[in-house]
Amino acid sequence: MESARKGKSRIEAVIVKQYNRNVCLKSAIEDAQQRLTAISHRLQRYTARTEQYKINRMFNTQPGRVYSNFRNQNNKEEAEIPDKEETYRFWNNMGNTKNPQHS
Repeated sequence: MESARKGKSRIEAVIVKQYNRNVCLKSAIEDAQQRLTAISHRLQRYTARTEQYKINRMFNTQPGRVYSNFRNQNNKEEAEIPDKEETYRFWNNMGNTKNPQHS
């Protein structure tokens, strides 16, 4: 039995192991998906933490560069300026609509 498992992938081996314990195949697949989701979240936490460490290290050596990077990130997130006519219509309609809460 051990030689048969050598050719299978790790996930298949886990599913077969779960299935052999009289657990239905659906629950074994669901369990594998939950494990995969947990690993994915762990990886996201790891990447966020390493990015934070990188920023902290850079702040200790080059604080000006950290601030300039933050300023550049804020400039990239500029909102679109609405059209003049669209703004006029929006504010004009604000006075014309009746709010049932203020009647």
